[in-house]
Amino acid sequence: MLDPMTRVRRPMVQLHRAPLALQERRDPAWHLGHDIVGPVLDAFSRWLKAEVEAVAAETARPVKPLFLLRDGFLPHAMYEAIGGEGASVAISRFAARQASFGDRTAVERYLDEEGTNRVDVLAAQLGLTPAETAKIGETNAAFRRNIFAPETLSRIIRRSAAYAKRLIAHVRREARIADGDIVMLVDLGYRGTVQDLVAPVLEDGLGVTVTGRYLLLANSNVDPERKRGLFDSRHYDHRLLRALCGQIAILEQVCTSSTGSVLDYADNGRARCRASRVDGAQSETRARIQTGAIAFARSCDAAFHRPPAVDQPDARRRMALAILGRLLFMPQADEVAIFSRFEHDVNLGTDDLVGMVDQEGARRELRRHGMAYVRRVDRMFLSGELQAHGLPISLSWLSANRFGLDLRLVDFAVEKLPVPVLLAAGGEQLVQSLTASPTHDGFYVLNIPVGAAKFDAGVQIGALGQVVQIGEIAFHRISMFGAGKPGIAASPIAANPVFDSMTALADGLWRCDGNSLLFVPPPRVALDEPLVLSIVFRPIIEQAQSVARCGDTDTDTDNAPAAGRRPSRGSRLSVGKLARAAGRTHGLAFNPGGTAHRPVSSGLRPQGS
Repeated sequence: MLDPMTRVRRPMVQLHRAPLALQERRDPAWHLGHDIVGPVLDAFSRWLKAEVEAVAAETARPVKPLFLLRDGFLPHAMYEAIGGEGASVAISRFAARQASFGDRTAVERYLDEEGTNRVDVLAAQLGLTPAETAKIGETNAAFRRNIFAPETLSRIIRRSAAYAKRLIAHVRREARIADGDIVMLVDLGYRGTVQDLVAPVLEDGLGVTVTGRYLLLANSNVDPERKRGLFDSRHYDHRLLRALCGQIAILEQVCTSSTGSVLDYADNGRARCRASRVDGAQSETRARIQTGAIAFARSCDAAFHRPPAVDQPDARRRMALAILGRLLFMPQADEVAIFSRFEHDVNLGTDDLVGMVDQEGARRELRRHGMAYVRRVDRMFLSGELQAHGLPISLSWLSANRFGLDLRLVDFAVEKLPVPVLLAAGGEQLVQSLTASPTHDGFYVLNIPVGAAKFDAGVQIGALGQVVQIGEIAFHRISMFGAGKPGIAASPIAANPVFDSMTALADGLWRCDGNSLLFVPPPRVALDEPLVLSIVFRPIIEQAQSVARCGDTDTDTDNAPAAGRRPSRGSRLSVGKLARAAGRTHGLAFNPGGTAHRPVSSGLRPQGS
């Protein structure tokens, strides 16, 4: 799937199998490094070494590989393990951008590209103190509007120039750069943003030529003399490159150093880094993974009596892609367990850490939203979260990423369930047959529009089964309910349901009969926007057909109560139950024989409101 021509026109070469066969099973973290990370970075190191030699031969100038910390830590160690020579420099994206504000245009470009609304992130990147930030503007709009005041802009440019001078001193100190050298920046990837920002600074300050080499380069329109990747558009389409970039954070966590991200430099070039904020157990696990990877680089050639004839650069690249792609999209349970406690350092001048894996959260969100949940979370290793839910889910995730498919909940809703729903407000009632969509593990989600907290909702839960498991009952703002809206799961409005004629068997598990009603009054909060009542449930034992449709004897789906139709006798009994439940809950009295039966929309308001 990653490389369609594999086993069609090209063989699948697995040069790493022989070194793996020589090792006895030991610590899982060590084997993750030796068996997975090691072969990938060993292929990168060999390719990089060939690139250094080729550029040096072509230009007749010294080429100095500089590995960008923090993620360049393990690639540098792997490169040295195969006999390469290079240096590590602490230049992060934050540091490179801090040194790049040479004029107003650079500041404008940064603000245009940076979509965050967090003023503290913007101010830290521009080199402003909290006190200065408060004077400029505490809101995003005010800050962006006032940042170009002459005095403020001059301060930013002046501080950036001083920062760039200290960064140059750092490179000169760590890398022993001479005038006329070719500086080859080396990193995992993925667009070469650091190179774009820092190249003018280094070329002007050191008299060098800057080029870049990356494990993964997602850019398609780049000069190959300036930027190249082991995996880049010369070999793979942009959809595959973007898919790999979306999951690459776990490799970053394996490759990074134990030091914190760089904040500034002393005048003599010594890097000043923030204290590492990751858990000590995470650092220990990462060290074992790195040890295993370096062991592979040092010993892999000893597994062969003579070099195989298929041991060619292209074969190693395709081997590395297969290994990396399998880890990123089809991880095994023991690999997921290793990363389950890892956190990712965002590294934008803030203290933000993002969780890598939340398997219990994934289970909960799959039941709520199906595969659509992946649009709503910001964790870094979704493939790891999905692994426990089976191959179909993992393959769907891989396919959607690999081919850029826009998969939504409706694409998986092949067996929708009609659900009788009663809505009441202001002495009026209506009956509708709404549709519950399947999500995951046999669960369904029923979304009921209730306006701006104006409607009482009653669900004929007995029509769904003799035993029903209820996973969640909550209100959501419609403005946050669409696809691609982060925070939907984090900001529900609590519901206070009444379970009428329902017997609790266990936590969330209910025995129901034909008269069972789940009544949900509107939330007791002042709201001026429409809400959706979301009910996540799973039928465990089907209900008898004679009571499957609001008391009607006809079980055909087409005979379910529909919007705009007066309820049947059985339905009117349920409307009466709804009225009684409402009265018990907040003292409202409804007319069970009300005559208004109108279609409901998210903006419908009852009479008299």
